[in-house]
Amino acid sequence: MKSARLIAVGATLTLAVLTAAAPVHADAPTAASILRAGAQKGIADGYPGVVGMVRSGDSAQYVSAGTGNTATKVPADPQAQFRVGSNTKAFIATVLLQLEAEGTVSLDDSVARWLPGAVAANGYDGSRITLRELLNHTSGIPDFVHHASFYNSYAANRAPCAREA
Repeated sequence: MKSARLIAVGATLTLAVLTAAAPVHADAPTAASILRAGAQKGIADGYPGVVGMVRSGDSAQYVSAGTGNTATKVPADPQAQFRVGSNTKAFIATVLLQLEAEGTVSLDDSVARWLPGAVAANGYDGSRITLRELLNHTSGIPDFVHHASFYNSYAANRAPCAREA
């Protein structure tokens, strides 16, 4: 449960940073300071660890607090890779809907328009799949988490959680 809470906090903080990335006044807090404060709040609220990144152009700032492994007490590594899973779907959908409301994208745009070549294998054609179809899960692309290869890879690379030890 703690790892799910860690991911949820990371996703929430990511949204907060995206929101905070709007133009600011000279005396306003920076996105990195907001993320840093949020990470510390997460630890104070009982999360084992929080990681985050703020990117502006080519510059990136990483933030971490707490532990990345509760068994070994290794500090959280802000550049570590981890599976986020379904938590990102709501955030991606929110951003896409905001971009459509601004007139920047259309949900009827093809995936290939915005991510050329990203969907171009196994018989799928990104020029024939719309953003709308991706959002409402009608693109025809199967969910990879239902394949044994995903679970086998995940199980082989993860550390046991405290209740399994």
